[in-house]
Amino acid sequence: MKASGFFFLENLVRITLSCRIDHMKTKITAVFIVVAAVFIYFVFKGGYLKPGSDKPAAEAKAALTSSQILEKLAALDLRDYNGDKETFNKASYSVSDKIIVHLWASWCGPCVNEVPDLIEYSKKNPDVKFVIVSLDDYKDDIEKFLKSFPDFDSKNYFKIWDADKKASQLFNADRLPMSVVLHPGKEEPQFIQSMVNWKLFSF
Repeated sequence: MKASGFFFLENLVRITLSCRIDHMKTKITAVFIVVAAVFIYFVFKGGYLKPGSDKPAAEAKAALTSSQILEKLAALDLRDYNGDKETFNKASYSVSDKIIVHLWASWCGPCVNEVPDLIEYSKKNPDVKFVIVSLDDYKDDIEKFLKSFPDFDSKNYFKIWDADKKASQLFNADRLPMSVVLHPGKEEPQFIQSMVNWKLFSF
């Protein structure tokens, strides 16, 4: 009887421990599933896994036309990378031109990764006019970045330091990088709220 009682207690302990371990595994699995689900939601919501994907203008921004974008840029109190006053000469830009407004920041990893291909694209397509908008808070950060990518400081770009975030507010830029493409002859701009594959991009 004692032996039977001993084996009974031993089996009971094993079953109890097994249940506890299984319960812990279930909890750990549940936590993992929740974390994974949250991660996937934010990744896909942010568009980080969809380079070059488009966001509808109505959803992404305030349904600005290409003409309105050029007019509003001309009306803004703009600054260059040195903090000096800069004027967007609307006469140099037309809705019949190929124009890309590119918003970036030195602290944005995808922006940094995208820059070399963007530079190469602009060299191969001199007919495309670029408006480059930095959302950095400090001038020093821009200067350090340009030391790594001196070609990004090209005179072929119209460069804006958007320290007061007025330009980014115009496009309601809630994630970077962001490119606003003004197609010649079309009033509906194309909003791209992620990295662009500049090797394949075309108007």
